[in-house]
Amino acid sequence: MTAYSVANGTTQTARRDLAGGDTLQVDGTLSVSTENPSVRFTAAPDGAEIHNDGLIENTADGGRAIRFGSGIGATLTATIDNGGTIRSIDDAVQVQAGSVTAGTLTITTEIGSTIVSDEGQALDLASTSGAFLAEIDNAGSLLALAADGVKIGATLDLVNGGTIQGGSAAGYVQGADGIQFEDGASGTILNAPGGAILGDRHGINMGEDSLVTVTNEAGARILGGNGSGIGSDGTAIVINHGIITGSFADEAGSDVNGATPGAEDGGGPDGINDGDGDGIDIDFRATIENHGTIRGLGAGGTGSDGLPNTAEGIAAGGGDIVNLAGARIYGAGLGILIDDSSQGDAPFVTSIDNAGLIQGGAGIAIKIVSALDDVVVNAGRILGGGGTAIQFGSGDNTLAIETGSAIRGLSLGGDGTDTLDYSEFGASARALFESGRATGTAGVSGFEIVKGSAFADSMRGDAEANQFLGGAGDDRLFGGDGDDILTGGAGTDVLRGDAGADAFVFDVVPPAGEKDRIVDFSHGEDRLVLDTGVFTALTAGGPLPDEAFALGAATTEDQRIVYDAAKGHLSYDADGSGSAQDAILLATFLGKPALTASDVLVI
Repeated sequence: MTAYSVANGTTQTARRDLAGGDTLQVDGTLSVSTENPSVRFTAAPDGAEIHNDGLIENTADGGRAIRFGSGIGATLTATIDNGGTIRSIDDAVQVQAGSVTAGTLTITTEIGSTIVSDEGQALDLASTSGAFLAEIDNAGSLLALAADGVKIGATLDLVNGGTIQGGSAAGYVQGADGIQFEDGASGTILNAPGGAILGDRHGINMGEDSLVTVTNEAGARILGGNGSGIGSDGTAIVINHGIITGSFADEAGSDVNGATPGAEDGGGPDGINDGDGDGIDIDFRATIENHGTIRGLGAGGTGSDGLPNTAEGIAAGGGDIVNLAGARIYGAGLGILIDDSSQGDAPFVTSIDNAGLIQGGAGIAIKIVSALDDVVVNAGRILGGGGTAIQFGSGDNTLAIETGSAIRGLSLGGDGTDTLDYSEFGASARALFESGRATGTAGVSGFEIVKGSAFADSMRGDAEANQFLGGAGDDRLFGGDGDDILTGGAGTDVLRGDAGADAFVFDVVPPAGEKDRIVDFSHGEDRLVLDTGVFTALTAGGPLPDEAFALGAATTEDQRIVYDAAKGHLSYDADGSGSAQDAILLATFLGKPALTASDVLVI
């Protein structure tokens, strides 16, 4: 190990070679004007350290300030501590293409310090792979005037309280991101209060098969100038307390795609500037927890698939999105878009839980293109800008309405068998499918099932086969014209099947004084359905056996279902004619219709 230094007030113009555990302390100026790196590692660094409180620069075209050469081997273990300036025309700090697959490079920058490149990356670690780890703690500035600020090929663990910027020169630089993760890379980013991660294109961009976690704290911001705040062709986790913004610059140099779907880059430049300004765009599974603001402010031209770009607050291939109280997700086009990135079905199931604001400026607040069973839970505001607030796909979807829900625009269930769920709603709810009205929404269409609250709910069906589950309150369930399933649940409920072959389901044993009222039972067409999970004296498997049914009163111990035709009363007697248990009144029938055992189905 050798200790080298450049004293304060002195200038060194010759390249400094380092290896092993060598150290370099720069308090003055180390300035090289040839293409050779100013500091070069020629053999494996094993605990090497560079401490810069002065200036390390390379002024030659293609020159680099610090380079870990291709001959260093597979393991790189070194530390760079910068309190001054490191700058060059090409990459300021680079791991040259080679075989680095292990070790740790630790880079710390102090407040007021700068690492800057005119034409390359501030930190180019793209050639690394395998178990290599870059640990970066930036309180200063990592700037690339015409390229990515930081590029990583292996694993990156980064804390930023300063500025990281790709494309910091005037004008637009195509493809310049604040931080670029190559295909297969991984890592964590913590953008601390006061931190800024900025890119002419994306703030943070992640390649295919990447897995990255980003935490953006309160007072921090991530900005994509002509793209996404955070964009990923892989899988990502984002926890946001600050501001994440995607924008459309509409500047010269951004025309890279055409409008021919299926052609490479849509056929190439077509004279129209391109930019897809989503707040967050994750092609595969997204896990997003938002406490702050996520916004997509604009889009133009087409994407690489040849399809028009649209600005979303969040675009993803599915996953879990939680928008907490006081948080905001806004897209100039759509608030949230779930698909396969090219208008096809999303590859992952989606769950969206909103207690804040989700807004589509000109379009739908939440659009899900999917054949899977997706869920939206709302206790906040969902505001559509074009008449529709929520649009589900073709799966069996659920819209759960909770206390505080306010939705502007229609909620469309889509194809499949879709559910309105009020089980966590704190008051009585109404869901009237025939008129499209539903509590907590501005209108619904395409839903078939309603789960009620613990209060007195009202449900009315349409011509479809509806299923209504009343919950614990005294509910009113009217089926409409289809073949409906009505489950009153607890409470004293009013059930009316209307037209069609309807089923009246009993899945609770009512306490004394509570009984359902069935308005229009049709013998031979409608069915009474009893659940053996609560009516344990019955045996599941189909229609009630004749010997288990009695008219008037039970005369044998096997007669568990008793119908008093004179009163229209239906009772359950767990021990039939026995005296150990009293009969429990389940329901009364308006009109006292004829009933037989064949009208009862046991499940």
